[in-house]
Amino acid sequence: MDIHRLRLVLEICERGSIGKAARTLGVSQPTLSKSLARLEDQLGQVLFQRGRGGAATPTIFALHIADRAREILRWTDRLEREISLLAGGEVGRVRMGVGPGAKAIMLPRLVTEILARFPQLHLDLDVLASDELHERLSKGQFDIVVGHFSPLLDFPGMHVIPLFEEPGASIVRAGHPLAGRDTLSWAESLTFPHVSTVRYTTYAPFFSEGLPPEAEQILTTVRTSDMDCARALILERDFVALASPFIFMDEIARGDLVLLPVPRRYRSACSIAISQEAADFPVIRQIIDAIKRCATDKGLTLL
Repeated sequence: MDIHRLRLVLEICERGSIGKAARTLGVSQPTLSKSLARLEDQLGQVLFQRGRGGAATPTIFALHIADRAREILRWTDRLEREISLLAGGEVGRVRMGVGPGAKAIMLPRLVTEILARFPQLHLDLDVLASDELHERLSKGQFDIVVGHFSPLLDFPGMHVIPLFEEPGASIVRAGHPLAGRDTLSWAESLTFPHVSTVRYTTYAPFFSEGLPPEAEQILTTVRTSDMDCARALILERDFVALASPFIFMDEIARGDLVLLPVPRRYRSACSIAISQEAADFPVIRQIIDAIKRCATDKGLTLL
């Protein structure tokens, strides 16, 4: 059974009507009805019980075909996308995720460089917290992601390329009550609400001090990948940001934000992770090179 006939059965099943399926497929209802009749003759089975107004109720045979058709069509679409990307990335679509810290380092220059090299490429780009990037990559929803990932995370069946490391940081506005201290304990830091870019479980095991039971509630008062929200909370309120310093590098350089001397042994590692299927795409390899150039141009030393 060819792809056209699989799609025909699937559309009728999903629309519940020969007329609606015909409009979706861009053919007339009589043409679709004739194609369906020929397929039923070929298979020797009734696929749909016809009703008034073109209504069509699938039989067990149609439901079985539709179930297989979804899988086959999904793999067909995936194969077509892979072929276009393997051809050099001149056409096709790349699904890319970027973490907040990586965004501060390389966007929008990275996008500009990618599209200058591949002007016909379609780029689906999402900026998300790094633990969410990891989850979506694991589910096959991204081809490539770049972000600050916890050492606790596993990347089975994926390619991981370390970029650079930096100490985790607690960041506040220059006029914050905790600013200007030479030493600071976690107990003192926890008197103020925190905004974080990652889940508590991502970083809690790496703190030098033991954390009290209430720490999770305070350290995750707000968790967000919206850096405009986080920036407003620490610049205008007494929030402490638990995040990569690169997210706020401009404000830190100007002295608007400062780092707190909270004891920790947590280091934030920025890495590229690639799905297994995308590893051989020429366009992905060139995107990796572009990411590295953006990082080194910011003065970072690659691992």
